[in-house]
Amino acid sequence: MHSRMSSRVTRRLGLTAALASVAACARPSLPTSVVPFRTAALAETVTPAAATICATCALPPFASELKSALESRVSTLKNQGGACMVYAEVLEKSLSSGYITVRPFMWRVGSSLTSGQAQPDGHIIVARDIDSLNVGVRKLQDVVRTVEHEAVHVAFSLQTGAGSMEPWVDEHLDQCSAGTM
Repeated sequence: MHSRMSSRVTRRLGLTAALASVAACARPSLPTSVVPFRTAALAETVTPAAATICATCALPPFASELKSALESRVSTLKNQGGACMVYAEVLEKSLSSGYITVRPFMWRVGSSLTSGQAQPDGHIIVARDIDSLNVGVRKLQDVVRTVEHEAVHVAFSLQTGAGSMEPWVDEHLDQCSAGTM
């Protein structure tokens, strides 16, 4: 009897360990956490949610798509040269340093909702979707545009949210997107 009970406990512990290792590679729940992506090993990420991601797990699907899209965009912008290349260098540094963080939804800054924010050192935070109800889902290109927008703020030392500069930033992005700069 004792050996059967011991065998059951051993099997349960084995199952628990197996489930724990599978859970370690599970993607964190989007509504409750920030989903960062870095070019370094995921085990090195600094957000609490990332601690549950093992170093050998793949990037969350959207983060991988965003990283690829931004790498492609950096290449295109560098080839255009001039002012486009200036913010391409910020994008490249932010990507290589793991300074881009994807939040699941927009957040409030004062009385306004925001989809992106940047720090002077190149840290960029961007929203994947508009809200938890998915009222108005953002496409990959929308998120790329937001990251680019924030990179322009960093590249030209423009305060994020400085309302009077927003039309200039958008015009700059439009010109680089059209290849007219």
